[in-house]
Amino acid sequence: LSFMATTASAQQFRSLGNFGIGFSCGTRTAISNDGTTVIGVEVTASWQGNPPIYNSFYWKTGWLQLPQPITTIQILDKPAGLLNPSMAKDVSADGNTIIADAYLFGAGYRSYVWNQGTGGTITTSILPFNGNLGLGAQAVSGDAKKIVGLAFSQVYIWNQTTGQMTQVSNTTGLTVRPKAMSLDGEAFISTVFGFSDYEATYWDSTGGVYLSMGSLIPGHINPNSEGHDITPDGTMAVGFS
Repeated sequence: LSFMATTASAQQFRSLGNFGIGFSCGTRTAISNDGTTVIGVEVTASWQGNPPIYNSFYWKTGWLQLPQPITTIQILDKPAGLLNPSMAKDVSADGNTIIADAYLFGAGYRSYVWNQGTGGTITTSILPFNGNLGLGAQAVSGDAKKIVGLAFSQVYIWNQTTGQMTQVSNTTGLTVRPKAMSLDGEAFISTVFGFSDYEATYWDSTGGVYLSMGSLIPGHINPNSEGHDITPDGTMAVGFS
């Protein structure tokens, strides 16, 4: 069961509903900057030994004040040919663009973009990221013009305007997992995985290199840290250590 909290009048938790018998996996849940759109994955229990069903969902409302009518969650549309399981990953600042992965029979996972245009028209399109390992598109910029992701273990940035993918030079020599992008897509945070530890890093288009964000336990044999989110202007990030 997914929920959201609001600070209007008083802090409250609100259920977003579900698709029936199941629960929501919070590891991939995100909310738009204006609070009108929530995305996530619901894992529906199965019976008779069958595997569970993974459905990406979105929830939208035009009202932020309480009390408000509860809008039921909707299954996230997929491009033709893509199947479950699906994993919604990120949402743009205005809630109109969502990136997700879904399964293409015989070819593994593929990343795609879901967009709600003027008048509520919904379009979907498959992205060029290779998602065979479930590591395709990872984050979308707040303005929805850029998407960062992985293709063949290399980090790329896809530009919606030009339709081009640009490889980000890996200055660490290690495995990099992008997590979140700034509003304009000119900066993102990620986690770099070493042989026995992992570390939060920051990248922007000006410097073009991955910068360590440090650890709360400097000097420790395994000073692990992980980046989770970044502010719209790209000047601050949050994570854990």
